[in-house]
Amino acid sequence: MKKRLMIAVILFALALSGCGKGNRENAALTDESIQVSAEDSEKGQAGGENADAEEKNDGADMTEEEISRKAEKGGTLTRTDGSMEYVYILPDTSVLTPNGTLCGNFRAEDNAVIGGDGTTVGTVGLIPLSPYRNSKVAVALSERLDSRVGAMYRSMVEYMVLNQGFAESRIKMMNCGLDATLQKNQVGILLNGEPDVIIVAPADVNNVPEITDMCDKRDVPVVYIMSEPEESEEIRWENENIRACYAGPDGIRSGTDQGAIVASLTNHGDINGDGVVKYIMLQGDPNDPTGCERTEHSIRELNKSGFETEMILLQRADWEREKAEKVISDALSGVGREAEVIFCGNDEMALGAAEAVRDAGLKDGRDIYIIGAVGNVEAMRAILDGKMTGTVFDDYKAQAEWAGNQAASMIDGDTTERVFYTNPTKITMGNAANMIEYCEG
Repeated sequence: MKKRLMIAVILFALALSGCGKGNRENAALTDESIQVSAEDSEKGQAGGENADAEEKNDGADMTEEEISRKAEKGGTLTRTDGSMEYVYILPDTSVLTPNGTLCGNFRAEDNAVIGGDGTTVGTVGLIPLSPYRNSKVAVALSERLDSRVGAMYRSMVEYMVLNQGFAESRIKMMNCGLDATLQKNQVGILLNGEPDVIIVAPADVNNVPEITDMCDKRDVPVVYIMSEPEESEEIRWENENIRACYAGPDGIRSGTDQGAIVASLTNHGDINGDGVVKYIMLQGDPNDPTGCERTEHSIRELNKSGFETEMILLQRADWEREKAEKVISDALSGVGREAEVIFCGNDEMALGAAEAVRDAGLKDGRDIYIIGAVGNVEAMRAILDGKMTGTVFDDYKAQAEWAGNQAASMIDGDTTERVFYTNPTKITMGNAANMIEYCEG
């Protein structure tokens, strides 16, 4: 991550025209106005947790060897001009004196360092330091890092560090493993660290009002991700001017796409041809608004398309693969044997259902259809392997970017955007490979 950050910073510096407005305003910059960062690049980029210490170190106690080693590893110089700070990317040691200052004046037009005799000593890059580099970000996740929520978290952190300049060392995360009571305690612990913003993937949306009040009492803005709070709660944020927002999937649209996948099949999910699509519905949490909307609208879309449906079984499996496998295994040994489609609230449950179907000697696409949701890579591979019929991809990368942007906006005091929905994509055999490439790219 740190290597990629340095590469991104250097590329950004090179892309600036004349290194940006900051350069033109500081063309008369001299070596006396420069300070050497005290933090070696191995320990983090300029502007991390030790920013205050960096500004106090004039580099006079550094040896020429230390300066050389620092520059070779991508060391930095920092300078303050009014309210803006700038970071200089050093390509080599030729632009430095033994005490760590520039060997001449900085010329903004071409990033050159001009010596006393008027010749070019070398060049440096100049870019503004991120205003968020010292901001504290707290993250409370509902699931482990090896889950879909974890993938979204990693994408979000990468975006916030590389694109917004947050310091990775100042992003503190805890996960509750779907234990809603534990999550409330973890939110309290994270708030004790006095973050500038907190990002929460709720384990139980029924706890969102309480968590929101905890954050509001501490004057900490909160960004909810993955599971949407109740509409009444979102209205309360607006009416009471609470700094809170949501970024994640739209249950109505993703459920509609689940139904559309079945409707688009040659037999429309009616395997036995009796004119009725018989189905099993696997829910994660019946109290989750997003999940409930997905459940309702998957069937509504089938009916809207002109197909009669009959529910064989509605069962909760808590979003878990193992529970889903047992539920479907039990169902297929009884009345569930008549089912032609298994709708699942997420891909973990769909993968569990696929295992149960295989163990029962049945085959997806021939004896039954398995439809997932959320769109994780393992499910996409299962589609390519003929173990699942389809899923609906809720773009976690888009969620990650919006959550990062909204966290920054809330730190700045902007609460104009309250809700962001991702655009779902239907995933079937025809596009699963391309979507895997997108997710892993």
